[in-house]
Amino acid sequence: MSRRDRAEEEVRALQEIAARAARRLEILQWVILFVAAVLATAAGALIAFLASDLLGLPFRPTWMVASLLLFVVPAAWSYRRLKREGRERLEDVSSRKRESDG
Repeated sequence: MSRRDRAEEEVRALQEIAARAARRLEILQWVILFVAAVLATAAGALIAFLASDLLGLPFRPTWMVASLLLFVVPAAWSYRRLKREGRERLEDVSSRKRESDG
């Protein structure tokens, strides 16, 4: 077996490993999302129970609103943070490129 054949075989093996890791990370992402949704729903129920007892608010609408807020607000905050970090990385890369070109 030549060096080139061995190198190609190693590249294919690394690609398979990377593809497997990507699939596992995607599964983990969905599991985390599901757990977050379940926790938001449970916490929304607790908030609705307390609000209906203390403030006399109707349970079901309060539960829906509280659950949505507990799920959407952290997701929006996380999405905003990821976008900001992405912009910062792009700015860093472009400034490094300008420095190396100039």
